[in-house]
Amino acid sequence: MDAEKIVATILLRDNYRRTRIQYLLRMIVVMVALTGLSLLGTWSILTREDEYRYLMTEPSGKLLPVIPLDQRHASDEDVLKWTMDAVTRVYTFDFANYRRQFQSAQRLMTPIGWDGYQRALRESGNFVAVVENKYVTTAAPSGPARILSQGLLNDAYGNIRWSWTIEVPILVTYQSSKQRTSQDLIATVTLIRVPSYVNYYGAQIRQIIAR
Repeated sequence: MDAEKIVATILLRDNYRRTRIQYLLRMIVVMVALTGLSLLGTWSILTREDEYRYLMTEPSGKLLPVIPLDQRHASDEDVLKWTMDAVTRVYTFDFANYRRQFQSAQRLMTPIGWDGYQRALRESGNFVAVVENKYVTTAAPSGPARILSQGLLNDAYGNIRWSWTIEVPILVTYQSSKQRTSQDLIATVTLIRVPSYVNYYGAQIRQIIAR
């Protein structure tokens, strides 16, 4: 009986060892597999090209649709409304606050448009007259704006953009403590599409000629 117990004990011990070895081998296989998957995932992350998605928003946070610059982005009515508002803002300034007002107006124009506007102010003598005579200049629509033409236009950099030529009648009033005078003008505006990150509306004034 003692011999049988010894043999049984040895068999049980060997069986236990085999079971442990099998369990350890399985654990090793699982660990190797998990390590391999982890390395594969890390390699995939490190070698993957970055992808960026951009969302345009208005200052209020409203999402803006991304529309190609060679396409119109708004209705004729909306374009006329925006242009009329922009023109009245451009021609409304005074001797005391013109720096801030011009800074705001500049955002409504392309660099070429802004340079042309400044040059016209200098050459006409209007800016000097406003400052020296301490005028407050205000502009208001004197009639409905209308679209003369619209279509594709090459910009200064050779890019094709959608553009509009718009006519806006305005009444410009110059007023100081001593006098008041008014002038009827017709502003012919060339409006051109720009990226929304340049101007949230998606368009700016490329040229403005007032007669």
